[in-house]
Amino acid sequence: MRKALFLLMAFSLTGFLAAHEGHQDEAAVPAQAADLALDAHQAGQAVALDFKAMALSHLHNKIVHFPVALGLAGALFIFLSYGFKSLVPGMRLMLTLGALAAVAAVWTGGLQAREFLGGPYKAILETHALLGKISMFLLVFTAAVSWFEGLRKWLWIPALALMVVISAAGFYGGILATS
Repeated sequence: MRKALFLLMAFSLTGFLAAHEGHQDEAAVPAQAADLALDAHQAGQAVALDFKAMALSHLHNKIVHFPVALGLAGALFIFLSYGFKSLVPGMRLMLTLGALAAVAAVWTGGLQAREFLGGPYKAILETHALLGKISMFLLVFTAAVSWFEGLRKWLWIPALALMVVISAAGFYGGILATS
């Protein structure tokens, strides 16, 4: 069991390490708004940023980190809870909050997808959307099953699926976010 858990964690980490491979450093390529603010500041002008517009734009990109983090941590806690029963309440909380956040992420993703329709990234968008919906279903299912003590022994199956599907959805989402 320890070897399997180690291999699972090692596999999960490779996705994170390779996710930004070949990308330019974001500090080297500032966003257009940051460029405009810097130009205004250097010219001695007051810098005015519309924080409300910035907070409400690209909501999916902001929300999606919650189901990813809570889902992956909840899946990890599923494996750890077999040896440490005291982790079960935290596991349930993470999975439940992750499921709620996943519903919001899928909804905001659907709203944001319009800018990619008909473009060269349509196939990537469709794959990302499908994986996102599967991730949401798995999170809701796993969270619900986690509340039934008799079924907890089988949670390792959806936990493994969660780790794979969330990582794959994040990979495709990363392509869209950097395009």
